[in-house]
Amino acid sequence: RQSVVGFAKDGRALPERKTLPGNGLVQKLAMTNDHKLLVLRTRGDSINLWEDDAGRSVLLAAEIQPPTRSVPPGNCTALSDYNATPVFTPWLVWTANNDAIVTNTGGGAALTIRGGSYDERRLDRHVEPRRATAALASEELGDGWHFTIPGRRDQCLIPTSVILKAVGFAPTIPMYTGMIFTSPDTLWAVRYAVTDEPRLADVYSLQHGYVGTIKLGDVNPVAARSDGSVISLEQDANDAAHIVVYRVIPWQESDHPASGNFL
Repeated sequence: RQSVVGFAKDGRALPERKTLPGNGLVQKLAMTNDHKLLVLRTRGDSINLWEDDAGRSVLLAAEIQPPTRSVPPGNCTALSDYNATPVFTPWLVWTANNDAIVTNTGGGAALTIRGGSYDERRLDRHVEPRRATAALASEELGDGWHFTIPGRRDQCLIPTSVILKAVGFAPTIPMYTGMIFTSPDTLWAVRYAVTDEPRLADVYSLQHGYVGTIKLGDVNPVAARSDGSVISLEQDANDAAHIVVYRVIPWQESDHPASGNFL
């Protein structure tokens, strides 16, 4: 049907909204307060963020991907060649809240705010891109890509050395992997962390820009509630998924005079 149903806070189903016609896998959906539907769709070698307002569609942002390269199947003989982009290729990162739509493209620190009175306002941190290396790419891939082949109990493996020889890696590591709003004005941008590196999030105010950086630890923020608490999707020692809610307490400048006010 290529449509989506939203629900009001009282549980009422909202009218169906059509997504955009055409090819491409719909990867993410969001609804603004004025019921505009945002669709992240993969099409060819680009990922597009669209706004569907009563049938009208506008391309808001796109991350043009480099051409994919063929990866030999290794001992995964049941697979044909696997196509992939270089390790650390940046992807479009975005989130939406109220009238604000925030996007991050190119793998840098700059955020663009659209909608309402923001008029494509940019929030930026003057941070040098982190250079990617073969060692970091190998760390990111681990021992390689594991695949489960129908009819076989064991997994097959395409080793890291084969992957890197085929696709290589991008020159820099993307700044962010995801974003969520924790209040109408406050945004968390989750930093890219290679394997077991400490996980961090940069905190932005839409009005004032960069506020500070917080350590996430095991917190994997996926959403926030209206009271500002953060919802985290985590796994226990048995890899069972748990939803954990954290209460966010603002730090006072008197407690951290060198850091200022940040979460």
